Amino acid sequence: MSHFVHYVKRKVVLFDYGNPRSSWFKRNQPDDQGFDAPNYHLTLAVTGPAARVEIDDTIWLFSQLSSPWGSLPPALDARIVVSAISPTEVSVPVTSGGKATKSKEKKPGLLFDAGEGSSWVPLFDASNYLIKLKTVQRPCKSSEILADLLSYPEHHPGKAMQRMRELANPELLIDLERTIEDAEFDFVSYRLFDGTRAAFETCLQLMRGGRVVWWDRWCLPRRLAEWREKLNDQKLNYHILNQINVSERVWGIESKSYAQEGSFSLREKRLATTLGKYCPSP
Repeated sequence: MSHFVHYVKRKVVLFDYGNPRSSWFKRNQPDDQGFDAPNYHLTLAVTGPAARVEIDDTIWLFSQLSSPWGSLPPALDARIVVSAISPTEVSVPVTSGGKATKSKEKKPGLLFDAGEGSSWVPLFDASNYLIKLKTVQRPCKSSEILADLLSYPEHHPGKAMQRMRELANPELLIDLERTIEDAEFDFVSYRLFDGTRAAFETCLQLMRGGRVVWWDRWCLPRRLAEWREKLNDQKLNYHILNQINVSERVWGIESKSYAQEGSFSLREKRLATTLGKYCPSP
């Protein structure tokens, strides 16, 4: 079985959370929420390494969460164990003068269904792993060349993995995933209305300290964290509160609206306090 790496863009999106007409409230979703594992991965590439992926191969997804205040360190986003592969069409923005426009066009792509063993991964600085990764380049069928994934330590991972790459030493990522799974993690509790920036800065500080971090802007499915689609409230509540139960500590971002009566952050703070895990943000 082969292993591949690919980069996905992740960003902190700010919405008008108090406006019921905003896009945050436009669409509802079925009960299959995808909290525990991704359902699929899409790529625009239909040749090269992407075309060599087979069923039971693994695709490791990386990203570097960007925001209006900077970016977090690069992190392993998900593991996709491929259960099916099918050609598809992907809607992409039409570019003009190097910039994306509001118009979209269909381009051919590949859809990789995620099977058993696939998982989301919480925030953890993967910089030291990325600089050690080697890729397999195949200039022709009868030869292969090993090369560093990052041409130099400061090489942006998004550029290095813009196109899918085949890995020569996947054991490093298996070790990375095991290290994250075995570690105790910190949960960041905050209010979207006025605590997002402080939450981002807390995540950055914790990651720089080598901590594993659960933050909903990264750890919830991207269609909720970035596209603001509504999900089943009961299942969302259960999922978030369960993360507090299994975390080591909960950092509360005590903004003006934090833990107000009726807010979900109040439930988070009460549960964390009852469990003896609550700490004001560092």
